[in-house]
Amino acid sequence: MKEVLLHIGIHKTGSSSIQESLKGYADQTTRSASFQEVNHSIPMTTIFSKNRYDYHIWRKLGLSRSEVEGKRAEYLDILEKDISDNRHERLIISGEDMSTLYEEEKRDLISFFRTHGLNVRVFTFVRDPQDFAASSIQEHIKGGAKSLPKISTRYRVRLDEFRKGLPADCLIVRDFQKTISEFGDISTGFAKIVGLDIKSPVRANESLSSAATKLIYRLNKLPINTFGSRQRVGARSRVMALLANEFRQEDGGRLDRNMLSMALSPAENDEISYLNSEFGIAYPKVSEAEDVQGVEEYLDDLSDLDVSRLHKIAHLIGAPVETSDSIDNLLISIYMRALISGGLRLEDADMLRDLAMRMEISADFDLSDAYKLMLLARRARPDGPLILKKVEQYEHRLAERRGRS
Repeated sequence: MKEVLLHIGIHKTGSSSIQESLKGYADQTTRSASFQEVNHSIPMTTIFSKNRYDYHIWRKLGLSRSEVEGKRAEYLDILEKDISDNRHERLIISGEDMSTLYEEEKRDLISFFRTHGLNVRVFTFVRDPQDFAASSIQEHIKGGAKSLPKISTRYRVRLDEFRKGLPADCLIVRDFQKTISEFGDISTGFAKIVGLDIKSPVRANESLSSAATKLIYRLNKLPINTFGSRQRVGARSRVMALLANEFRQEDGGRLDRNMLSMALSPAENDEISYLNSEFGIAYPKVSEAEDVQGVEEYLDDLSDLDVSRLHKIAHLIGAPVETSDSIDNLLISIYMRALISGGLRLEDADMLRDLAMRMEISADFDLSDAYKLMLLARRARPDGPLILKKVEQYEHRLAERRGRS
């Protein structure tokens, strides 16, 4: 092995498509890293980040420090074996989170490979900040954001340590959209530029529709925990897939790019100037009239949603719903059904019980909603005394209400 090529993204520049294309790739001179994960961000961040225990991937899965250390040892062993492979001259590692490592961590990353006698080259795509903002907001929402951060490409932070630590010809920065225009798709463009023979490039992931994105954003804000265990994360992924499939772009349209660009940081024009001065890539200046609150209000607006499609999803997976259910109630019922179909665990009982008790006293929910959740809690912990007591109370109160009507 003579060289390592680090494809560092950046986020929202077709990295997933490139990573799928690189999965298991090997030719006469080049091979892709043999991590099990298609996105090498996970192993590379776990190896080189000093904050690996707080890495969002492991935090969402609830891994302990010792479990993260175990992951790091496994990943490091795989990487060192790849480096020792004398059948190939070049190793490709693709992970956008390498660009978000701290300066010292990036220096350690470069030093690690140089210590092993490898030349280091870094490749990245960049894109117009307005397009980046729209994709980034959608990604934040898919990742569970309850509110929106100020959006910034942070090109200088992502690239400058590599620019300073590598020879000029070892940092390759290309425009995302121009590459697609030239080669047809981003995977083919990447392959041609770095000299790979990818036969069937993977198309870039389709963006979510406006309706699907807004519904996932509403799901994030509901008083339910969709992270913290593999079961909860799995249920969340299933619900997002159901929403994406039912509310497609051709039916519901795209998010308003101009509106979402209002979440860009006022300092974004400095990033645009940096790209132009250091790499000769010019993008239009953006408005400095930042309005994150306005973007949030736009995303919260579900007034034109076809609610019957949520009922269709609920029916598809067997979620108990009623015609009068609100959007929030429908999403809760759909998520809880997805969770229970994936197998409830004992620790889920506390979350379901506490949520049901909050719903019991909330003006936004009906007692029947709390009852449905408490039944799920009972299924997770059949002998829980408080759960059994509340189920009995709810049944009595609901029976009284039916009697009065």
